[in-house]
Amino acid sequence: MSLVSGNTTKKQTSLPFSNTSTSSTNKPYLQNEKLWTAVAFQQEFTESLNNHGLLGKKKKFEQDPTKRKPTLSQKMGLKEPPPKKLTDSQWNNVERNLVTNRLSHLEDGCPICFESFAFNDIVCITNCGHVYHQNCLQSFERCNIWRKRSCPMCRLEDYQRKETKLHLSLLKNTCALMVQSLCRGNVMRKIYRRLYFAKYPDRHEKYCVSKLSSINERLESRVIQDEKNVDDFLKRIDEQVKQSLLILNMQEDQWNKVESKALGREEKDEECPICLCAFKGRKCTITSCGHIFHEKCLSSFEKFIESKNQKCPVCRQIYVKKPISFDE
Repeated sequence: MSLVSGNTTKKQTSLPFSNTSTSSTNKPYLQNEKLWTAVAFQQEFTESLNNHGLLGKKKKFEQDPTKRKPTLSQKMGLKEPPPKKLTDSQWNNVERNLVTNRLSHLEDGCPICFESFAFNDIVCITNCGHVYHQNCLQSFERCNIWRKRSCPMCRLEDYQRKETKLHLSLLKNTCALMVQSLCRGNVMRKIYRRLYFAKYPDRHEKYCVSKLSSINERLESRVIQDEKNVDDFLKRIDEQVKQSLLILNMQEDQWNKVESKALGREEKDEECPICLCAFKGRKCTITSCGHIFHEKCLSSFEKFIESKNQKCPVCRQIYVKKPISFDE
């Protein structure tokens, strides 16, 4: 006959997300579950208010969920604990699944900026299997108004990201396919052209004649254009030489004509085109092209230009100058 002790043991219950039994006495929240559950609920409520900025200060957006400290409710097993950092083998499985199942996502480019991935871009992959530019994803995280770490595509909370080089292999494959297609196309066109012309020799003759005629036309047009450019260049040189000789050999009667023409205009300038001040009371000078300036303004302009061929500030012509007495 067996003896049964008078001290009856209580039935042990485990919390939903707890991995430890309630018999451990080193954790104080296991001694009075109701009190500590109320405290945990109060902390969660305060944290939710902080996240929405209702208490004055918004909680900072946490970039890495694996570095987050567990709350009291998570320690008690009332909520899921913070995610653990994925291992290299788990990341390899994520990349392998992306390559085998959803390779078209890489071809479409970044879902945030809608631009394709380039060789110099820094690309990151999430544990939910989506690929983004690193700058785009970080900008999305900074501009997230919900202050939650959720994937822009599938809204997976507390996702993890890691730099990847899957786009480089895809770009290499696409470039290799393009080179192969161009080479094969060129080879096949040559083979087809050779077989086609061997079967139809008259068409081969027409093809060669048309190619030679097009080459001759291009050469002829190029020669005509070069001759025209040379003629225009020589014509401009002749005009500039004539103008320079005319300016250098200007006589007194020619200066009188220029002065009378400048002073006799109906829309006569009453201010210097450089400093926009009146001519009266200052020494003035007139150019051979018929424009009047202050003497100091024109000399300052010439020092500023520092070129041998001085050109008029108004009409951009080569000139010689002469003092003039300007009266209103």
